[in-house]
Amino acid sequence: MVQLAEVRDDLRRKGVAARDICGAAGHDIRHLLDLTQLESQFGREHFEWMGICAKWRSNWRYDPTPASRENAEQFVQAARSMTDWIRNRI
Repeated sequence: MVQLAEVRDDLRRKGVAARDICGAAGHDIRHLLDLTQLESQFGREHFEWMGICAKWRSNWRYDPTPASRENAEQFVQAARSMTDWIRNRI
């Protein structure tokens, strides 16, 4: 399995202006899709899933107010759908 640091170093060698994906940028679905150019293969449902996933913030784990069950289920389903779709293309 390829490590993120290897991907980052390869991008830098190629002269790609990419944020450090080993840090917070590695959680930015829009940035990662831009780097991989996978967004060009999106259909309507992919943009819907991405819109839901793009709302994710790493600091949510510190928020004492839980999300609604409906929002949590919608987020998990969108994340699963995106993960499955991306996994089949890399």
